This record gives sequence, C-alpha cells and structure tokens, in this order.
Amino acid sequence: MKLVNKLLSLFLLCCFFSYSQIIEEFDSFNGAGEWTTNSANVDSHAGVLCYTVIGTYPANIWYMAESPDYDFSAYSQVDLEWSQEIDLRSGDLLRLYYFDSNDALWYYYELAGLANGVYYTTIPNTATKITFDLLTVGSGNRSGKYAHIDYLTISAPTVLPVQLTEFGVEYYKGVNNILWVTESEINCDKYIIEKSVDGFYWGPITEVRGMGTTADMTEYEVVDRDIEYTVNYYKLIQYDYDGNYTEYGPVSIDNTADKPKLIMMLDELGRGVSANKKGIVIEYYDDGTIIKKYQ
Repeated sequence: MKLVNKLLSLFLLCCFFSYSQIIEEFDSFNGAGEWTTNSANVDSHAGVLCYTVIGTYPANIWYMAESPDYDFSAYSQVDLEWSQEIDLRSGDLLRLYYFDSNDALWYYYELAGLANGVYYTTIPNTATKITFDLLTVGSGNRSGKYAHIDYLTISAPTVLPVQLTEFGVEYYKGVNNILWVTESEINCDKYIIEKSVDGFYWGPITEVRGMGTTADMTEYEVVDRDIEYTVNYYKLIQYDYDGNYTEYGPVSIDNTADKPKLIMMLDELGRGVSANKKGIVIEYYDDGTIIKKYQ
C-alpha cells in the first residue's frame, strides 16, 4: 500500500446533502458486497464499526476495515459524512484512507486527534475504495481503549451534466470525422468543437445543439473538410443552459500521410505538361480532386 499524507481539511458537519448514494451502517461485515475486515478485533458491535470487539487490542498491529469497490465516475464530487467516538492511547493512529485510481495512490485523513462527533469531507470521484484503519503503534496501557465509527454516508450532490463515453477523430475520404457519444445529458445546451494544428492556438470550427436533458445514448458527428496535412488537434466544449462548461480532450490525428498525391498535370488541350509549365494547368489527384489553376 502506497501512503501519501495529503493535507486535507476535516470539518464538523454543518450541512446536509439532498442525495445520498450509499449509507453504510456497519451492522455486518465480510459478506457479499459488504465491507471486509482483517481481524476478529474489527467487527460490528452494537451496530458500529468497533476495533475492540473481543477485548483489548494488541500493540503494533494495523487493523483495517475496507469497503467494496466503488464507482463514483458519474459525479463531480463525492462527500463523506461519518460519526466517530474514540478513546485511543497516546501515539495510536486512526485514519480514513481512500484509493485514487487516477494516480494509483492511497491518501488519508488523520482522525485520532479529532474530538468525538460527526465529520465530513470531500474526496475525488476517481476514488474507488475507502478504509478505516487503526494503527496501534503508541505506548501505554491499552486496557479500555477503543475506536468506534458509527456510520458512513457517501453523498453525491452534483451529477455531471454530461456522461461522455466516447470522443475521437478518424480520417475518411479526405475529411476528418469528429465523433462523440453521451450516455446521458442534463441541461445540455450546446457543444463547440475547437481545432488547433499546434496544440496551443485554438479556434472554433462548428457548434452543435445539445439534447437538453435525456437518459438515452446520443451519438454526434462533425465533419472537418478543411484539414491541414499535419497533426490536427480537436477539443470538445460542452455548455449548460446556465453558461457553465466542461472541456474534453484534446484528441489528435496525424494527417501527414493523407495528403492527396498529384498523378498528372494537363493543359487545356488535354496534353501532359510538367510542373514548371506556365499558364493554365489542370491538376489531377489520386483522391479524385481536380484543380484548375494559373501558374
């Protein structure tokens, strides 16, 4: 387990959220879909997560209660609320960990120094697992010492406006097709596709109306006919009705090898000419393009 002590703020609960994804009451462990524990000392006792179920906990042990795998990807933030009652000896540690799939690291909040009460904090929606851990690394008499977590509520007050499942670009017959798919949309006003040839300077190329609010999958496609034969970059910007927006991408495609090849040059009488012919010439390319120009 990689440990990263990220400085994070914990606050006494001062508000409640209207939508709860999960309420864990810790009334049982180690069953299908339940939290699991690594010791008989960690179990449910009178409906709370308890670290002294069978008596005084031994020293120098890392006790852990671990959640099942979660998927919070549909939410812009994940709020945790829990109630704790603890009486630990000096030096023992009680922590709330979460695993962030974005960087494959564990982060923790230190709980041992907090008073008894109800607390809440926010974790990223890339978190996939949560644990409460007791590290008995302190000193002194362990008799009568304990740690209780009464419940954990996992709330998701804000749903992402658009569930984007695919965004990409492909070349076909002389054009770039920009494609994206949404699983659902909430108050989605419009999409704007921006383009760049260097990844730094961007400009809009088209606007597409959103579906408003829908629970159905929606497929979108935009055709870029004005491509440059280099690496082309595209960004997707989604706007809500209230003006908030979310950027996706960029995605890129290398069109260097897609440049049409000149196969012949003719004059106005249909005679083959060289590239240095002066006057009117007609160019024929392998993709069917015909260009008449004066040189």
